[in-house]
Amino acid sequence: MEEARRVLPPKIFSDVKKTLEEYREKLEEAAKRHNIDVETLEAEVRRRVLVAYKRALIEPGEPIGTVTAQSLGEPTTQMVLRTFHFAGIAKLNVTLGLPRLKEIIDSSKKIKTPIMTVYLKKTRVKDPKKLERLAMNVQTKIERITLKRLSKRIVGTTIIEGEEVECTEIEEKKGSKKRKRSKKGESKKVFIKLGGKLDVEIDVEAVKKRRNIKDDKKAIEYVIKAVSKLSGVKCVKYTGGNTLSIYIVPKKEDVKYDEIADLIEKVYEAKISGVENIKRGIVEVDEETGEYIIRFEGSNILEVMKIPEVDETRVYTNRLKEIEEVLGIEAARNAVIHEMRYTMKESANLYVDVRHYMLLADAMTRYGTLLGLTRTGLIRYIKKSPLGKAAFEIPYKFIADAARSGERDPLAGVNESLIVGNIVKLGTGKSDVKFNLFEIANVKLNKEEKE
Repeated sequence: MEEARRVLPPKIFSDVKKTLEEYREKLEEAAKRHNIDVETLEAEVRRRVLVAYKRALIEPGEPIGTVTAQSLGEPTTQMVLRTFHFAGIAKLNVTLGLPRLKEIIDSSKKIKTPIMTVYLKKTRVKDPKKLERLAMNVQTKIERITLKRLSKRIVGTTIIEGEEVECTEIEEKKGSKKRKRSKKGESKKVFIKLGGKLDVEIDVEAVKKRRNIKDDKKAIEYVIKAVSKLSGVKCVKYTGGNTLSIYIVPKKEDVKYDEIADLIEKVYEAKISGVENIKRGIVEVDEETGEYIIRFEGSNILEVMKIPEVDETRVYTNRLKEIEEVLGIEAARNAVIHEMRYTMKESANLYVDVRHYMLLADAMTRYGTLLGLTRTGLIRYIKKSPLGKAAFEIPYKFIADAARSGERDPLAGVNESLIVGNIVKLGTGKSDVKFNLFEIANVKLNKEEKE
């Protein structure tokens, strides 16, 4: 008992203790069948766990880095270059295989397909339909909605100069909870010295669905009010037939026509509602918990965590750098392990011991920031040896720089030892064996005298 407490990690020891308590009745039955005490049986279980733990420990001098590199490198040769369709009909793509593995190992800031998973807070609502509606409302709140997504098509664009235009107004009555809407045809006049006009046909059905609006007129009014708040928009005019004329004026006076055209394009792509960098989402049921979850194409966990209905403790993204910036280095380490395991399993159903992933994650995060296995990342920190750097990438550059600055190489690493032909200080080369020749000679003499 005492030896197990002293040798085993606290987590393993507590798990063994908990398991023995759970199976107490079965242990008592087994003890009666074999005519032994329960305490003796429990001691035998602890002894076997202790033996298994000691066998799992590495030997002193074991080249764990090399073993990890081999254990991860060999299975990756079986991985397929492909982009996996996530959740089937959901039509969300997530990069897997070697491209994703490279993103993880290089600690890329910009990844090809960022995916964010959002869980909702626990509620008292039990009705599945109401829960699904709640999830869809949160999805609508988070999705980045642009004028382009609410439009069927662009009717036309025009450069206008020195014109007075009429714009439809949607006003709020001060001091009242109810909105005072303008009557049909109510407008104000604005003079535009130089600017652009964007005519778009609004997809009224899409607006009604996204904003849960039943009336066509209210849907048009919502778009007018939302577009009027965009940067650069002077005013908006409803021209009938679900068509809006949006008048755009640049902030500076001395502008070229090309710049006005670019400003029109920016307004068309500008965010009306939602969270930046979130393109679209899907609502689905988690197979393990049965909860409604939302998966988004894009990632912005800091802003999503501010939404009241979202469970901020269960927001996850596959962008490792973002996890590090928002949640810290320990969270980034756990995310590296999770993403490596997920990628290897989903890409080719490959199994690698989790301790290899843990060693890689520890190496990438040991300096307090997430570093990729590149010459400008982790290698720059751990390789103080010029020959060690040269063995990794661009040998002539590192050797030339070392020669110019007069650097010294301690020849302590594996690569540099192999380059110069030294014994690598691992395994049997980790220690030196010294002989006392005089003592051996004395033993020899004494043996001869006895004979």
